Amino acid sequence: MAHAVISTTSRRDWDFTPGGSAQGFEDYILRTLVIAAMLLEIVVFREPAPVDLVIVFALTLGLVFGKFSFKSISTLSLASLAAFAVANLISMHNPFDIDRAIWYLAVTLYLVASWFFFVGVIGRYGPHFLDTLINVYCFAGLISAALGVGAYFHVIPDQDTLLQSGRARGLFKDCNVYGPFFVPMALFSLIRILDSRSGVRAKLLASFLFLSAAIAILLCFSRACWLNFGVSLAVFLLVQMVPAS
Repeated sequence: MAHAVISTTSRRDWDFTPGGSAQGFEDYILRTLVIAAMLLEIVVFREPAPVDLVIVFALTLGLVFGKFSFKSISTLSLASLAAFAVANLISMHNPFDIDRAIWYLAVTLYLVASWFFFVGVIGRYGPHFLDTLINVYCFAGLISAALGVGAYFHVIPDQDTLLQSGRARGLFKDCNVYGPFFVPMALFSLIRILDSRSGVRAKLLASFLFLSAAIAILLCFSRACWLNFGVSLAVFLLVQMVPAS
C-alpha cells in the first residue's frame, strides 16, 4: 500500500543516499526528519507531541546547516505573520489566566516557526519534495483512519485507547483533533481524482483515500469537523468552477 501511495511521486525524492559528502549527508538527515515528522502527525496524545519535538530538532539543524530557502516568501506573507504575532502579544496584556495565556502564545509562536520551517524546506528541495510530503501525509492518514475506524467496528483491539466515548480518535488526544486531520487528505485525494493526467490506478487509489478520510471524519462525531469538511468541500468545488486564466 505504501508503494502505491507514492507511486506518482518522482523517485529522486526518495533517494536519501548521503552521496559521500558532508553536504549530502546533511540533506539526507534533514529530509528524513521531515518525512518522519509527517508520519508522526498522527500521534498526538499530549503536547508537545513527538512531531513537535522532531520539527524543533529539524528546524535547529536546518538553521545550523543553512539548509532553508526563503526566496518564495512574499512581503505580504511576512507582514501578515508579523501583524498576527503582534496581535497575540497585545492580547497578553492583563490576561485572566497568565499561565494559559503564556502557553497559548508559545504554541502560536511555534506554529509560526513551523510555517517558516516547511516553507524553507520546500523552498530548498522544490515542488517534487512537496509531492512526497503530501503522499506521506495521506499514507499516515490511511493508517490513522484504519486505527480509528477499525476500533470503532471492533475489528482491532485496544478500543480504550483508540476510541473516546465510542467515537473514533485513533492516536490523537481527542476526537476534535482526530477528525480535522483528514480534511486535507480528502482534498488532496479529490485533486488527484479530478486530474485528467491521473491514470486509472491513481484515481482508484485516490478514491479509496477519499472514502477512508470521509469515513474517519464521520465516525469522529465532531460537528465542528463536519462543518469544516463541508465548507472545505464547498470552497474546493467553487474554485474548480473558476475558469483557468
